[in-house]
Amino acid sequence: MKLQNLVVGVVTSLIGVGLLSTPQQASAATWHKGIPAIFKGKWRSTETDSYHFYKYSFDEWQTDVGYAPTAYKNSRVKYKLFGKWYCQLHYYNLKAQKYYTTTFKYINKNKMKIVAGGYMNRY
Repeated sequence: MKLQNLVVGVVTSLIGVGLLSTPQQASAATWHKGIPAIFKGKWRSTETDSYHFYKYSFDEWQTDVGYAPTAYKNSRVKYKLFGKWYCQLHYYNLKAQKYYTTTFKYINKNKMKIVAGGYMNRY
């Protein structure tokens, strides 16, 4: 009887120690501040837009036919990487005064695709 109680006590304590010493999952931030290095520089879309990406912000120039280009300043940029080729930018548009999220697909060092739109080429 004493041996049985001793075995039950040892097994119970081992299970308790095992539960307490289980490693916790590390929850690193998935959103990173700024813009990925591969985006930095000037890009022109196949439409009439062009983009100039800086370290923590970017400018978007929209040109409508017959009108002068309109600049939209975007700041408070964060990005999240999906897999190897997709990147999602979350940013604040100063003119509209609201947040937007846009997804890009990196194709090569001179070409990206806006997932909801056309392609962009570096210039």
